Amino acid sequence: MERMDARRDRSEDQPNPMDMPAKRDESRSSCAEGRPADLDESRRRALHELAGLLRGQRYTVTVHSLHLITQDENGRSVEVWAQSRPDDGGRLWFTWAGGIPICEAAHTADAVVSVKRALRSIPHKH
Repeated sequence: MERMDARRDRSEDQPNPMDMPAKRDESRSSCAEGRPADLDESRRRALHELAGLLRGQRYTVTVHSLHLITQDENGRSVEVWAQSRPDDGGRLWFTWAGGIPICEAAHTADAVVSVKRALRSIPHKH
């Protein structure tokens, strides 16, 4: 009987998980929750990462403050922006000009595929 009482006493010293604040799911953290300067920096970093991959594919890429322009050897070009999406918890996405979603900014390789496909779909200049 004494053992059971000792266990009960120790359990009373343990914090109740129901009383503890909920842990935040960092995998779905929102860039938009930070200050606007933090969001702008996240956008710039994502664009520079995408630019590096596109340059590795031999595209000409010009990075502006919050978007980039990719051009192929035939003069065809597309514009890509990095924007937070309120309908996706504020996560950062690559979009076409006008806000049409491409993919999450964390999926940079998917963005490269989409940019290459978009460039191929534009008739080239003769």
